Amino acid sequence: MSTRIRINESEYELLCDYRAKNKKKFVPKDKFQRCGQKSYKVRLSDDELNLITEHRNKLSVPVFKIIQKSEMKKERTDNIGDINKKQKEEEGSLNKSERIQLEALKDILEIRDGSNNVEIYDIKPTTKSSNSESVPIFLLSDVHFEEVIKKESVLGLNEYNPEIAKQRLESYFVSLVKLTSHAQRSYHNMNQIVIGVLGDLISNYIHEELQQTNSMSPLEAISTVKSILLSGFKYIHDNLNVDKITIVWINGNHGRSSKKTNFSNFTSMSYEYYLGVDIKSMCETLGLKKFEFVIPRSEMALIELFDKRLIFTHGTRIKGGNGVGGVAVPISRYFNRVARSFNADYMFLGHFHQSIYNKQFCVNGSIVGYSPYAMGNGCDFEVPQQSMVILDSKRGFTAYNAVYLD
Repeated sequence: MSTRIRINESEYELLCDYRAKNKKKFVPKDKFQRCGQKSYKVRLSDDELNLITEHRNKLSVPVFKIIQKSEMKKERTDNIGDINKKQKEEEGSLNKSERIQLEALKDILEIRDGSNNVEIYDIKPTTKSSNSESVPIFLLSDVHFEEVIKKESVLGLNEYNPEIAKQRLESYFVSLVKLTSHAQRSYHNMNQIVIGVLGDLISNYIHEELQQTNSMSPLEAISTVKSILLSGFKYIHDNLNVDKITIVWINGNHGRSSKKTNFSNFTSMSYEYYLGVDIKSMCETLGLKKFEFVIPRSEMALIELFDKRLIFTHGTRIKGGNGVGGVAVPISRYFNRVARSFNADYMFLGHFHQSIYNKQFCVNGSIVGYSPYAMGNGCDFEVPQQSMVILDSKRGFTAYNAVYLD
C-alpha cells in the first residue's frame, strides 16, 4: 500500500538516502516552490511514510521545548543545561531554512522573556500651590428676542419666537453656572467671572420686513428682555461661588432708535444702552453686590485683565466676508487696526451669528440661530450657541467651550 504526500527539502534528502538514490537523478514529477522553499509530492510506501513521520516528530521536539522554556520559568532554570545540549544535538539535523526559522523564534522568545523585567511603579500626583488665577469669560449676544422664524422658512432647521427665546436664555444662565462650577474643580483661584453682553438683544424695527414679522414692539421687547436678564443675573449671583461678576455691556446695531447707525451719539440713540443702565440700577436695588458693570459711552469697551488688554465690541463696523476666507478676514483686518491704536491683545465680538475662536479674536454665536436671512445669503448652518473662554493669569487663554442652549 502506498500514500501520496507532500514533503519538504530535508525530507526529500532523507528519502533519497533511504532509497539509495542520487538526489540529482531522483526528481519527482510534482515539484513546486512556496515562500522560497521547495516541496515535492511523492508516493511513499508504508515504511517510507513511517520514516518521514518519525523524522517530523523528531524535528518538533526542540520547538516544543523552546515554548516550554518561555512558559515554565522554574523548570527552565533547573534544566537549562540539558535543554541547550539536546537542542544543539537536534539542531544539527535541521536544514538551513529550518535553522533560520528556529533562530527567529528564539529571538522572539528572548524579547518576551526580557519584558518580564520591566518595572511597573505607581505614579503619585503632586499637589502644588499655585499663584496663578483663572477667569471664565462668557459672551451673550444676538438674541433678537421678538423675531419670529417659522420652521418652513428654513426647511426645518430652526424655529424661533419669544417663548423659545425665553427658554434659550434661561438655559444659558443655567449652563453658565454649570460650566463655571465644573471649571473651578480644575483651575486654581477662580474667584470671578466676566460676562460680555455684546448687543442685539432685540431685533427692533430697523428694517421694513421686521416691522411686518416681529411678534412685539421694540419697547415691549426691551421690557421683557429686562425681566429675563435680571432673573438670570440673580440666578448666577445666588448660585455661583465667586466674589465678583463683571458685566461688560455693549450695544448692537439693532438696538438703535435712529434710522442709521450713528457714530458720535451711538449710545444716546440706543435702547440697549439705557436697558443696561436700568439693569445696573436694579441689581443695586436688589442687593446683588457681586455685580460690577462696565457700560461705556462708545461702541467698544477696553478692559485690562491680568496682563491682557481686551476689546469688547458688537462688530457693527466690520464689513465684508463674502470671499474665500469668510468673515474671519475682515475681522482680522479690523482687529489689527484697533489693536495698534489701543495696544490691545484680544477682541470679543458678536454680530455675525457664527462661532469663531482663534489667537486674535472670539466671535460669538447667536441665541436666535439659523434664519431665512442666513439661508438666503448661503451662510453655514450653526445651532444656537454662545461662547465661553478661560483666561489664566500665567498661561493666557487655556480653554474654549460652546454654550449650547437646548
